[in-house]
Amino acid sequence: MDKNTYYKYKMAFDKNDIDAMRKLYLSNKFDEKVKFAYAKMLIGNWDLDEGEKLLKELISTVRKHAVYYELAKLEILKQNFESAKKYLDTIIYSSKKTNKYKFYAYLLYAKIEQGESNTQSARNYYKKVMLNNKYLVLQQLALIGMGKLEYSLGNTDLAYNYFNNALNQSSNIKIKEYIYELKINMKIQERDYISALKLIKVGINENVDISHKLLIFISKKLNIFIKKYDYNNCSYSYSYTIDQIINYDEIDAIEHIIDRHINSKYNGKSIFNNNIDIYKLFKNIKENLNEENRKAELDFQDIYIIKYENVGINGENYLKVITLPDSKEIITMYPIRTKNNIYLKEDVKEKIYKI
Repeated sequence: MDKNTYYKYKMAFDKNDIDAMRKLYLSNKFDEKVKFAYAKMLIGNWDLDEGEKLLKELISTVRKHAVYYELAKLEILKQNFESAKKYLDTIIYSSKKTNKYKFYAYLLYAKIEQGESNTQSARNYYKKVMLNNKYLVLQQLALIGMGKLEYSLGNTDLAYNYFNNALNQSSNIKIKEYIYELKINMKIQERDYISALKLIKVGINENVDISHKLLIFISKKLNIFIKKYDYNNCSYSYSYTIDQIINYDEIDAIEHIIDRHINSKYNGKSIFNNNIDIYKLFKNIKENLNEENRKAELDFQDIYIIKYENVGINGENYLKVITLPDSKEIITMYPIRTKNNIYLKEDVKEKIYKI
C-alpha cells in the first residue's frame, strides 16, 4: 500500500466512512487490508452477504485468524451460534498459544456459553483469558465478563471483586469508564443511590469522564436539573432531590413543600386548602403510605396517590406523595385533581430505564 492509498485508507477507517472505503476498495481490490476493512464496514451496515463473501476471500491469507473471528461475530449476529463456535474452534486449534486472536476467541466463546446458560463453561473460557499476561486489555475484559456473569447469578460480592481487580489493573481510560458505569448502574439497580453517587465522585476524582452522562441520567430520572458542577474542583451543588437522597432531612422536605407548591393566580398562596396544616398532614399522611396507595416504584422514588377530601385550594380530592425508594421519607407532596395522572405500577415497571 503506497502512502497516498494508506492516507485515504486511514481517513476512511477513522471516520468509518463506508463510501470512501468502497471507492478505495474498487480501485484496490487486491489489497487485503482494504478488503478486510471494507468487509467489516459492510457488515456493520447490514450488507451481510457481501461482507461475508469478501471475508471468505481472505481466509487463505495471513489475516485468517482475524477473518475467522469476524465470521464468528457475523454468525452470532445471524443467531447461528453453533456456526460461530466452529469458527472460534478453528482459531483456538490452529493458532499459537500466544496468538491474540486465540484469546479473542476465548472471550467470544465465553459470551456465547453465558448466553446459553452454560455457566461453568463460560467461567472456564474467561479464566483462560485471565491467565494470560501478554494481552492485558483482554485480561481486564475477561475480569469484567466474569464479574457480569457472577452478578447475573446473584454473586454480588464476587462480581464486585472482579470489577475492582480489573479497575486496579487497568490504565486504559475507556475500560475504567466502562467499569465505573457498570458499578454505578448496578448500585442504581440495587437502589443503593448513595453508593452510586459516591462512585460518581470517586470516578471524577480519578479523571474518569463518567460524571456528565450519569448526572444527566439521574437528573432526567428525577425530572430536575443539576444546579452546578465544578469540573476543575470536582465539587457539587446538588439539586434539592439529590440532596435528600444523599442526606434526608425532614425539615427541608416540609419547607420545600411550603415554598414550592404555591399558586401564582392567588398571590403566591399555597395550593393546599386554607384549613390544611401542612406540618400535621406531613406527619399523619405517612399512615397511608401503604402498598394499596403506592402507584409507582421508580428508580429514585416511590409515588403514592391518596384520597383526601378538599386537600387543594381548587377542590382537589387527591394527594400525590413522593418518597425516597422503599421508605416513608417524604420528599414532596401536593394536591391533584384525579388519581389517574400516573401510570399504574405494572406499566411503570416496563418503562424503567435499564442502563
